[in-house]
Amino acid sequence: MARHPDPVRVGPDEVRFGLGCLYIHAIREMDGWDIREFQRRPVFFRGEKYFIFARTPGSKPYAVCYELRPWPLEHQQESSQAIVYDDGYVAAREAEEKTERKAAKVNWAAYPWQPLLGLLWQRFKEERLTQFGLNARGMTIASLYLIGSFLVIEAATLCWMRYGFIEVITHSNSNNIDLALVLILLPDLMVRAGRMIGDELNAPGFYEWLVVKARW
Repeated sequence: MARHPDPVRVGPDEVRFGLGCLYIHAIREMDGWDIREFQRRPVFFRGEKYFIFARTPGSKPYAVCYELRPWPLEHQQESSQAIVYDDGYVAAREAEEKTERKAAKVNWAAYPWQPLLGLLWQRFKEERLTQFGLNARGMTIASLYLIGSFLVIEAATLCWMRYGFIEVITHSNSNNIDLALVLILLPDLMVRAGRMIGDELNAPGFYEWLVVKARW
């Protein structure tokens, strides 16, 4: 009886050889490795051409097991997006997974600070923060809610206590700081909110409208 070749390691994965087929025990599921009846994606391993026949849950430490079978000679329909499964493919997959994990951690850590991050200018938010899964427009809306909430509190304390909010919490005898904040924040709130309503792609930062031309 013919002996199957020994299993081989491909990065953290393991490839086992069966009778006319391969079993790829992958440490994580792989995008695009779906089972198709038509337009199958060719998978090349060590120069041989296969197709994905089955996918089953893997045994620890592997998340999934893909069964690959030799590409049938009579099968003509195939996807143009072929997969070359080798060390390079697995290394790229692991690097992408590492990047996604890092982005998820940054997203989680930055989530409570979105109202403040929304005050940053649009270009910075789109180029530096969206890569971590943060939404530039969502952060900007959160910053508008922050400013709006502060102005509502200012109005409430002024009507109820006859003092400004900052004046109350600092126990000062002057409402100059409150007046200055209202004069600074209110115009920004009105202009930025108006521009976001007029343009769904607009996510301006604090007083960005005063310097950068509107994207209308």
